[in-house]
Amino acid sequence: MQQKPHLLLISDSQSLNVNIAARFVLDQQQYSYDLILDPTPEEITLLRKRPELVVLLPCERKEEIFDTLLLKFHKPKILVVGEDRLDEYAPYLHRGAAGYLYHREISTRLCSSIESIRTVSLLVNRHLKHTLYTSVRPADESGRKLRKLATELTELDKKILRLMNANPGVPYRLIAAKLSISVETVKKRTGSIVRRAGLSNRVELQLHMQELCG
Repeated sequence: MQQKPHLLLISDSQSLNVNIAARFVLDQQQYSYDLILDPTPEEITLLRKRPELVVLLPCERKEEIFDTLLLKFHKPKILVVGEDRLDEYAPYLHRGAAGYLYHREISTRLCSSIESIRTVSLLVNRHLKHTLYTSVRPADESGRKLRKLATELTELDKKILRLMNANPGVPYRLIAAKLSISVETVKKRTGSIVRRAGLSNRVELQLHMQELCG
């Protein structure tokens, strides 16, 4: 039987209901964890042991703490728990969150989310992914533009997109290594596709892989 990971929970004393719900679920499933309440980014930098997985619950200075974790540890796996809001979710996806969970789903999906993150690189709530997709889904004319672009992509473009589609959030340097090309080439080709598709950034590109990859 696979051993459960030791978790690091980060929360604040104001989010009492969410805090209690998460701890109750983890205690029921016999997870071990350390809990840090109301941390400052400076306190995060003083952590000595790398956590196997971080559950970032609602807390003050949440984005700053998230960024500090990224700087402190190499590719930490962070499950962000937050609101059902596109403007909150997108920045965490773009900066490398391993997963995002609605706080109202803690009692039903927290443990399954943790286990999923251990085996895949990115976990996105299915409903949230649909909401994100439909919120930026192109109109018919733009959809035709994307499908036309798909027929004009070079073989290198297609290889880059396939790697992004198979592993959402994969760093440019890993794509470059896999294809034996430079990071600058990956960035340049990705930027070109984003512009030609009429999209704003890589987050939107990720949501339109179906039109571009077929």
